[in-house]
Amino acid sequence: MISQYLNNEELSHRFEDQIRALDLSAIVAFTDAHGIITYVNPMFCALSEYNQGELIGQSHSIINSGYHDSQFFKNFWKTISSGEVWRGEICNRSKSGKLYWVDTTIIPFKNSQNKIYQYVAIRYDITEKKKTEEALEDEKKRLIEVEKMASIGVLAAGIAHELGNPMGAIRGRLEMLETMLKQG
Repeated sequence: MISQYLNNEELSHRFEDQIRALDLSAIVAFTDAHGIITYVNPMFCALSEYNQGELIGQSHSIINSGYHDSQFFKNFWKTISSGEVWRGEICNRSKSGKLYWVDTTIIPFKNSQNKIYQYVAIRYDITEKKKTEEALEDEKKRLIEVEKMASIGVLAAGIAHELGNPMGAIRGRLEMLETMLKQG
């Protein structure tokens, strides 16, 4: 373990460097064992449109979009409260009502008695990725419909051709009968 080779000042400096690097690259939130927010970084505030004062002391339900069902969150809490890391994608709602997606990792931290005392959520904004996936899915559905319509068109043309040949013969005979009746 690296800490055995460093003094307290070096450890403190290294810790501050790691927090700074994390804060500059990810959306970060710390919560207590009950899920109450104790820290959010500036990237969290920018994406959620809430300031730190509005978030600290709140649960994450303040940004709940309503997109996920209760079972999603039951499984989520079951995982992290058992001390396991949870990874997944969450749809949240900003203060102005805008939906946004985050790729999320939540890490439980335990004290010396092996009890969870806090969680750290590290997130990355994947809203544009989700919009692109949704647009691709919509385009795929549209292409499937176009293919179905094209198939129906080919089928209709085939039926019309198959019916057209005998109908042409019938029409020719009817015209011949009509001519014979007029001459008759």
